[in-house]
Amino acid sequence: MALIDHAIVKITHRESSSSVGGGCLVSKKHILTCAHVIAAALDMDGKSQNTPQDTIHVQFPFLKNTPLLDAKVVIWKPKSDDHPSDIAVLEISGEIPTDAIPARISDVALKDFQAFKAYGFPII
Repeated sequence: MALIDHAIVKITHRESSSSVGGGCLVSKKHILTCAHVIAAALDMDGKSQNTPQDTIHVQFPFLKNTPLLDAKVVIWKPKSDDHPSDIAVLEISGEIPTDAIPARISDVALKDFQAFKAYGFPII
């Protein structure tokens, strides 16, 4: 398992628990994701400027035996006609799995043809 797998988070729909998108653990309590993913999880307008108050359900899919965890939106920057943002930060309630490790964020630019991985949760 790659080290980044310890930071990948699946965000689920509030009622069906089906996957709506992904995020990345960036601290022991915070997940960085897209506002449109949270909007999909809550069946809300993705351009709403009102910070969602509902609980978000998340899971660490690459870690063994991890339950759904509750999180709340603490930063909300959806797309709008004025700015192209699409950012949400979630704060996890309770404890994260012991083998969850925040991703190390780097400012190193990718070189031409450098290999990389993309993570997501396609609709199946």
